[in-house]
Amino acid sequence: MGMLWKFVLDVFFPKFCIRCHGEGSHLCEDCLSTIPINSWLYPPAQPTCLAGLLCASPYQNRAMERAVSNFLNPPYLKDLSLQLAFCIVSHIASLHNEMSFENFLVTAVSEPEKEAKRRGFRASRLLAKELATALKLPLINNNEVRGKNILLVDIVYTDGVSMEQKAQDLKQAGAREVWGAIACRK
Repeated sequence: MGMLWKFVLDVFFPKFCIRCHGEGSHLCEDCLSTIPINSWLYPPAQPTCLAGLLCASPYQNRAMERAVSNFLNPPYLKDLSLQLAFCIVSHIASLHNEMSFENFLVTAVSEPEKEAKRRGFRASRLLAKELATALKLPLINNNEVRGKNILLVDIVYTDGVSMEQKAQDLKQAGAREVWGAIACRK
């Protein structure tokens, strides 16, 4: 999108923070800083195909709850994917080199076509793209994963069914390790 077009959109449709209602972005830096970032790894539930679960923050934080809600539900604030990816990157940084994701590929859990059409975008895919860019890792669309380590991205981990199913598919396709990466856990 051109800079002129972005300027025109910002003039006629300014962005307001979903938490403090300040003008400038959908989640301002001050409100983003109120989201607590976990500094530990979640052990995978048993039995599972996941090697581990990277969970950036609890869902119960008001700023995180509103960010996720406004990203996945109307008004579908697509640009919140950048702040949600920032939370995951901050979580990975807080692990103090416990994990290295240098040789990983990034992919997203599958989303129902109906949800993607309703939103106008694939939420998990968009978050995976932002995360791959931030971590300087390749983003993949297919199951060409034989012998590779995978970072599997989703927004919210509730019961883990969608993440577990995709992890199982990746393992069957030959992935060496599959790690889950989520913005928050309910």
